[in-house]
Amino acid sequence: MSGFGGIVRMAGTHPADEEIRKEIERVAERLPLYNSEQPQVWSREGGSFCFTLLKTGPAPQEATQPVTVDGKTRLIGDVRLDGRDELVSRLKSRGEECSTASTDEELVLRAWNRWGQSGFIDEFYRLLEGDYSFALWQPLERRLTCFRDLMGSRSFFYAHYASAQGEVFCFSNTLESLCCSSWISREFDFHYFGDYLLSGWCLDPQRTVYKEIKRLAPGHVLTLYESSLKIDRFSKLPIEEPLRYKEGEEYIEEYRTLVHQAVKDRLPKDGAVVFMSGGLDSTTVAATAAKLASSGGASGAIRACTADYKPLFDDRESDWAAIAANHIGIDLNIIHGGEHEPFEAWDSLRISLAEPVHEPYLAFLVEQYRESAKYARVALTGYGGDDVLIGNALPYLGNLLRHFRICDLVQSFGGYFLKCGKIPPMRAGIRARLRRWLRPHAASESYPVWLAQEFEKVYDLRARWEELRREPKLEHPLHPEAYASLSGPYWPNLLECDEAKRCGAPLETRCPLLDLRLLRFLLRVPPVPWCANKLLMRAAGRGCLPEEILRRPKSPLPYDPIEIQIRLGKWSPFPLPQLSQRLLDLIDKQKWIAELGKYKSASKWLVHCPLSLNLWLKSVEMPEAMQ
Repeated sequence: MSGFGGIVRMAGTHPADEEIRKEIERVAERLPLYNSEQPQVWSREGGSFCFTLLKTGPAPQEATQPVTVDGKTRLIGDVRLDGRDELVSRLKSRGEECSTASTDEELVLRAWNRWGQSGFIDEFYRLLEGDYSFALWQPLERRLTCFRDLMGSRSFFYAHYASAQGEVFCFSNTLESLCCSSWISREFDFHYFGDYLLSGWCLDPQRTVYKEIKRLAPGHVLTLYESSLKIDRFSKLPIEEPLRYKEGEEYIEEYRTLVHQAVKDRLPKDGAVVFMSGGLDSTTVAATAAKLASSGGASGAIRACTADYKPLFDDRESDWAAIAANHIGIDLNIIHGGEHEPFEAWDSLRISLAEPVHEPYLAFLVEQYRESAKYARVALTGYGGDDVLIGNALPYLGNLLRHFRICDLVQSFGGYFLKCGKIPPMRAGIRARLRRWLRPHAASESYPVWLAQEFEKVYDLRARWEELRREPKLEHPLHPEAYASLSGPYWPNLLECDEAKRCGAPLETRCPLLDLRLLRFLLRVPPVPWCANKLLMRAAGRGCLPEEILRRPKSPLPYDPIEIQIRLGKWSPFPLPQLSQRLLDLIDKQKWIAELGKYKSASKWLVHCPLSLNLWLKSVEMPEAMQ
């Protein structure tokens, strides 16, 4: 992930250029440093920007930013586009001078000039697919336009305020950079803390842990013009008519083609690491990447990394991953986490987080990222493979009955029964399962009685608890829970947590199975038979993956590592570390200690949230104390 930041001045009495320059240098100090010794800093025409490059590919990247093709619009940001060939073809047909050698930044600027400013903004939005967050600055018009991709794979933070120096807008893709600005208050947002202690993260897509700094929500565009700030949604997953192919092989071939294209668009020419378990999703990505690398003359450039909890218990995930890696023909690096303790080694690993992350084994995950960064600058994941391909037949049955498509019903459900000897999984209790999916650790837990009464009252946390547990709106006729999951806060939160886990490792994660072209296709695929027990993925994997993997049922982690460590006496939350006074303002210490001592408590995940928050608060307080 390349780092970027900016400060633009709007109407009003502007601060001196020297003051702006000092401020952007403060922001630049905390940008991640990967391929450049010092951050680039650029100030002109009312805008000041900073940038550091993480060179990844496969597409050419601009080595310096901001970028312009006409001198009127400048781009600063992190951009990786999907469908480059189509975009280049469309631009060339409109007379734009570009080629497959053009950088993604240049293509965005040319598309903006051709469609974004010519009354065809929807066409610009349609062609803007990939992983990105960036800003377009038009100094003559004093207009700033900022974008964040639909799945939230790249962050975008901003602060907008009027001061004695004038109206100022600061932005960056790294929260810690904005925190360095002397113009932005570091006052905490206690609504954020409320969400965090109720669910393990903040489910408001616009809040950050700091009151003055906001997030741009995924799939949204922010426009700042004439002192007016406007935020609109520009992208969402469509709800389209189901596909009705005559031959089943057509579904399989289209799926293979789309997975191939999704991996190809994300695979650097010098290879990548694949975070690979022994399941279908990540092994499908690994097999596709290995095939692409081999055909491109880069055989051996793909390496897999897997983690297990041996020797704490007999975690066979690495054994399954080894079977897949041997079949695919790639090296496998196995990291054992069984000796790691919860909440350990933050100090020795120099873990610095912009926001609290409730991940007890964060140190273990940071080790995986840092180890993988020794081999590549890009890590591919299997995220997203479960969302649609989960075997949800009940909504499809209802849809066929409502539209009197009896022939389709008999053909799909009857065909499945004849082939498998059973009816497809109906997945009753869809909404309850979706709640568990969107909030996997907290959905079944009871309200945390250990919250401080004053904090609970002022921020109405019981009402917020009920709101967070409310059933999500189900819109999609065939894949309602998958559509809700893909459109909700789950993936942006998870992908931002991945950014946190890098902790200085020059490694960018990419998720081919969350490719929008692939998701649109899958949301149109009939759930029966293709989404029953991941039949489509299993069929597409024939010949690429070993039969053991293709036949393997979905296997969640069999044990909770924290529970096992507590039962075996290998770890205990007691004695408690020194607690931050800020944390003591949020919780009732005695009630919390009482709950923390109930090792078999159903609220085990949430009751450990204060431990994560305390570590983060102490890391924030220590630099303040030093200053």
